[in-house]
Amino acid sequence: MNAAAAGARTITYSELLAAMESSARPNSGYLTDLLCDISANSLKKEDILLSAVVVHAGGKRKGIPGPGFFAFAERQGFDVPDERAFWKKEVGKVYSARGAVANQ
Repeated sequence: MNAAAAGARTITYSELLAAMESSARPNSGYLTDLLCDISANSLKKEDILLSAVVVHAGGKRKGIPGPGFFAFAERQGFDVPDERAFWKKEVGKVYSARGAVANQ
């Protein structure tokens, strides 16, 4: 996820699982919990939702995170009236944060 963010790109759920060498399915509760924990940590430490870089590979949600990302954000107090607009803003913050780290 950090490498994707530093390169200002996204990674699919399947690509993430493959990189982790995990046999979990992309729509598993395991992955949802893991990504929520990662974002909780990055939000606390850096004020970013790092899991914003993890997106669907296809379907009507192609290119954006799943519903768990947005539900997590709302539980953290974010207002999410438009999922795609919210995601674009948040993934931009992640890219900026990782770009600044990568260029130091």
